[in-house]
Amino acid sequence: MFGRFLLSGGFNTVVTYLIYLLALLVLPYWAAYSAAYIAGIVLAYVLSRYWVFWQHRGVASVVLFPLVYVIQYILGLAVVWVWVNTLHLDAKYAPLAAVALTVPITYVLSRHIFMTASPAAMWRGAGPSARAAVSATAIAVVACVLSVLFPQESLFVEIEGAQDEYFLYVPSAADAVPVAGQRVATDWWRTGVAPQTPEKQVIRFKQLGKRLSQGLLLPSDIGPRFAVRVDTEGRFPAGVVGVRRSLLFTEYSHYPADVFDATADLYREEDMVRAIGPEPMLLVDLSRAEPSLQTHLRADAFFLLALMWAALIAARGYGTLVRTPRIRWALAIFAVTVVVIIAKAVALPLNHGPDEEMHVGSIYWYFENLRPPAVALGDTPYLNVIWQSSYVLGASADWTYLLTARTGSLMHWVAPHVPDFQLMRIAEILLLVIIGGFCSHFCGVRYGVAYLAAWALIPQLAYTATYVNGDVLSFATCLLACALLLGRPIDDANRAVPIVQFVAAIFLLVNAKSNYLPLLVVLLVWSVIHWRRQTLISGRALAWLFALSPLIFYRRIFNYWDQAEFGGSYLEYSYARLMALLNGDQAPQRRAFDQALAFFQNDAPFRYVQGVYERMLGGPSHYDYGVLLNPDWYVSSFHSLFGVFGYMNSPVSWWLLAVPIGACMAVLWYGVQSREQFILLASTVALTLGASLFYSISQGYQAQGRYLFPIVCLGMVLLARGRREVCEKVLVRVVPPAAVVTWWALVSFLR
Repeated sequence: MFGRFLLSGGFNTVVTYLIYLLALLVLPYWAAYSAAYIAGIVLAYVLSRYWVFWQHRGVASVVLFPLVYVIQYILGLAVVWVWVNTLHLDAKYAPLAAVALTVPITYVLSRHIFMTASPAAMWRGAGPSARAAVSATAIAVVACVLSVLFPQESLFVEIEGAQDEYFLYVPSAADAVPVAGQRVATDWWRTGVAPQTPEKQVIRFKQLGKRLSQGLLLPSDIGPRFAVRVDTEGRFPAGVVGVRRSLLFTEYSHYPADVFDATADLYREEDMVRAIGPEPMLLVDLSRAEPSLQTHLRADAFFLLALMWAALIAARGYGTLVRTPRIRWALAIFAVTVVVIIAKAVALPLNHGPDEEMHVGSIYWYFENLRPPAVALGDTPYLNVIWQSSYVLGASADWTYLLTARTGSLMHWVAPHVPDFQLMRIAEILLLVIIGGFCSHFCGVRYGVAYLAAWALIPQLAYTATYVNGDVLSFATCLLACALLLGRPIDDANRAVPIVQFVAAIFLLVNAKSNYLPLLVVLLVWSVIHWRRQTLISGRALAWLFALSPLIFYRRIFNYWDQAEFGGSYLEYSYARLMALLNGDQAPQRRAFDQALAFFQNDAPFRYVQGVYERMLGGPSHYDYGVLLNPDWYVSSFHSLFGVFGYMNSPVSWWLLAVPIGACMAVLWYGVQSREQFILLASTVALTLGASLFYSISQGYQAQGRYLFPIVCLGMVLLARGRREVCEKVLVRVVPPAAVVTWWALVSFLR
């Protein structure tokens, strides 16, 4: 009933909002809101009477129902007034805020009018799931209200072309003006932000829109007057942007360059020159100009509600595991593993794992955006100075990055002073825990146990969860997808997979990292074969898959459109930018390039990337086929599948890895129950190994075992799909000793 109420309310909101926008053309905001509101009352009564509640109390319902909306009107009008006159926000979005804040009150009153039972009796009669869902929704609404009343605020000083790491310093003298400059070692200054976060915060605020490029991030309480360093290359600040973020919207206050006072000589004093350097300082006075306002809606409120509902579903899945005595050991081992992972994620420094800094910079795009970045639209996402690319520009799939960014953005409200890369790490761990509950709830206890056991079974998999990347959630979502497709007992193999379950599984496989595409191909062929036998997959499921293919393959469709509009591929785009740097052109990131040359003392990293791009652009005739006959590649890939940490420079001893290797082999051996399943697993092994080889041949030597994780996904699901006694017997014997090795390897890394 509550779901129908939300759907009817959403339809009513769309209709009345359109009426409001039309009326706003000829009426003031309060009159336009009133006219739309009257039309909404009539539509709401019809929907509530004939679709939502399916009953009424006669004349009492007709008389009392308008009174409910009178109350809602008064509350909503108050919200609109506060929105426009107190918060000074865009009037176009005022009705949406009013609806969001008054929906819970309207539902309670409307149900009381149409239903004969009392609200208390209806609450007691509702099931635990309904009460939990209503409570989660109420908490989300309260969180939205609080975020509007107490938004996150900051200032962003735009500095065209700046690539330095800027840090905030405040003089110890009480009457001094706060100064923003580069990091210096002196007793006279103190940092106003965590030492490792400012550069990442600058990256985040690069993504606020096309107008914002590079610059310096400051806390809003620095005051209306402060000083900004201007380097000797003549980069002049382009403006100041005040940012106010809530769960519902982001408001930008754009100050023009008039706020800069270039005539002030105060900031060339002897003490400051000694502390900061000879560069001049500019005084910023925000009271010298009025800002222009720009408001954008945010999706954080939706993601908060979705995350809370997902957590409720996961809690039900874990509740099932807790109530099953014979497998509680798996839950305990998983809990210890997660605790160890969290401890290392908090303790380990940034970039201890492969390319974490590039992953973090890439993910920042989705802190403020829902769509992928587009070259044709002039977007300026983070680009690594060496590769001139990122993990979201032209990515084949970045669904996991979107989930990580949005969850991390929500966690930033709870812990605003925690470095963002640590919040992203915790967000990844939280999501992988939720997915474990999904496996148990939607697929059954055995699949939940297999999922939990996988993280303790292989040390490399647990280590991957300690830093920001796209692999950890790709593994989690693809194991869930395999369980959704194959997750039925062996004695019920003829039951077809539900349509929603089938489409969701394909969506997860398509939008994982590209090294999981072999798993998608194998399972799609498997599905079509069984469809022809009238088992596993129905014809309607394949029809729905075809109909929803634009949604499922949205990322690849978007990439094709962007490259067609741009007139070139993403590879050509990155190669052209790199060559502009190497040829000495005044290209973007010129200063960052010079700093990298000084750090490496040569241009070898850039020349290596140049060779990679030229090999990819040259096609098969330029590939390095010597990798095929290189035994070190196979040994390193197998070793790093189980335990080579860091930048492939911290291997776990072979004798210690013998335990998880034997455990994994036992899982694969007992997971194969038939000739068909053997072909399924063998095909996955061959295609996954071939894809990893192709990556090393066509791009660069990458003997990384995490590219072979799809094999583990399928192996764990096949074991769970077999007989219960076999599955439990194997897991209870091989997982505990492997878990001890995993814990020891994690704790020992960079101890």
